[in-house]
Amino acid sequence: MLYIEDADDGLWLSLVEVLGEREICDMVLCLYPDSEEDDFPEPFFAPQEQEPFERVTVYPDESEPPCSGRVRASAALVDLLRQDIGEFEDWGDSLLLYPPRERRWVAAYIPHRRVVLVQDVRLKDFLDAAGIDASTEPPRGWSDT
Repeated sequence: MLYIEDADDGLWLSLVEVLGEREICDMVLCLYPDSEEDDFPEPFFAPQEQEPFERVTVYPDESEPPCSGRVRASAALVDLLRQDIGEFEDWGDSLLLYPPRERRWVAAYIPHRRVVLVQDVRLKDFLDAAGIDASTEPPRGWSDT
């Protein structure tokens, strides 16, 4: 696992751009567990049926927050989301990237923790070259459980 500490909304969007150059990804927004499906901000939307995505956050009561349908990560999406910089924490629990048709996330942004996670440690040199400082060491006080 790679950790990008003190991440902000702008860094997350930069990561989306960098990873989007490497492979096609879909972005999904997971809300907080007590959220309603009509709480999804545009361009995210409530799917007709919840897809069994791997989640990044596990809650003590094992509840699973509702997740949006897939939105293709693209330059147009990044430009649209740049208008909402600073609001991601209000939107929900996490923003995640998934390869098309896959349910295991490749990168996740947890706004209230100010951290980005990247599953594949082999991407470290690629991210470093793009100016994104990723570490294999978890942030102080971090717990994967």
